[in-house]
Amino acid sequence: MAIVVVNPNPVFDRTIVVERLTPGTVMRTLEVEVTAGGKGVNVARALRALQVPATLIAPVGRDDGQRYKRLLAEEGTDVDAFDVSGFVRIASIYRESTSDRVTVVNDAGHLLPETEWDAFVEFAADRVQSKDLVLVMGSLPAGLPADAAACLVRACHARGARGDPRYRPDVAGVRNGCAPRPRCPEYSRGPRGCDLVGDLRFR
Repeated sequence: MAIVVVNPNPVFDRTIVVERLTPGTVMRTLEVEVTAGGKGVNVARALRALQVPATLIAPVGRDDGQRYKRLLAEEGTDVDAFDVSGFVRIASIYRESTSDRVTVVNDAGHLLPETEWDAFVEFAADRVQSKDLVLVMGSLPAGLPADAAACLVRACHARGARGDPRYRPDVAGVRNGCAPRPRCPEYSRGPRGCDLVGDLRFR
């Protein structure tokens, strides 16, 4: 059994250290660090620290995707990236050196066309093998319909996914279910016997 981590909405975490964050003023940074971020990325890191192999799957904007993939590769993350239009969003993380206070500003990100999301859903589901444990977590790209998360979960279930019943497409985490749509990749393929754990949050 392999572990597959799906991160639907990648982000560059730009950590900015300042002495004190004072709105309405001009400040100079003490330190700046840019890393590949996202809830799924953090889980993949934690698994790697525990010496548990995991593959990360994510839709990555073409405009700056090479940098994002390079950052992941440099830290040893096994990533299977799906190229989409646009750019990778940025989270600006302000950390004050004089206190423990942290302020985070998340970009809304690129508006992902629905057709590209559907293509990513199929891409991700096609990489699930028999008895794999699939972890889906994090926010979704901007501009997607309410059933986008459900389509991702249903695509895994259509391949025989089993998992925590709290995360079925018709209950908590995916509130609206998956309305039938011509482009929603819910193909009737044979069960593959994979497990699914979803942690789909909207922010």
